[in-house]
Amino acid sequence: MKDELKGKYVPSYYYNHLLDKWRRITQGNKFAMEYVTESDEFLTRCNIIGIESDIQVFFEFRARLIVD
Repeated sequence: MKDELKGKYVPSYYYNHLLDKWRRITQGNKFAMEYVTESDEFLTRCNIIGIESDIQVFFEFRARLIVD
């Protein structure tokens, strides 16, 4: 039922748009925990875990994390 509702009311470009926004998230001047939380929210909303491998997700996440 949930998938049927998504198919009917959620535009096809919605998930691609969310995925693009997730890929543009950077830590910037945020605390690491804020960055992790924001990234996790997008991962959950995009359902990206099943689309990309865990390794791909990890490397994209790490590339945008500032490590001193």
